Amino acid sequence: MKSVTMMSKLGNIEAAQATELMTSTLNGFKLSAEDAATVVDKLVAVDNAFATSVAEIATALQYSAAVANQAGVSFDQLTAYITVVSSVTRMSAIDNFGALWYNK
Repeated sequence: MKSVTMMSKLGNIEAAQATELMTSTLNGFKLSAEDAATVVDKLVAVDNAFATSVAEIATALQYSAAVANQAGVSFDQLTAYITVVSSVTRMSAIDNFGALWYNK
């Protein structure tokens, strides 16, 4: 719960949305709740260093984590891919980027 609160405050997103995004990321990569703080730290670091946001990255992760994990793409790798595409193209993760990685 502490990690979700940190994600909400540092990422400037609603607590309910932060909970949903964190849960889907952890589940998609089969991570444990103990990994949540590391996930938040990495998302905030990327947010601070590049032209993207915690919300954009986490939303793209929500749609793509499970498929990426099945394909052998790690959390760090996928976060880097999302960050580059988001920063360079300014493609909205919410509307577009997550769908590129999402497979029904």
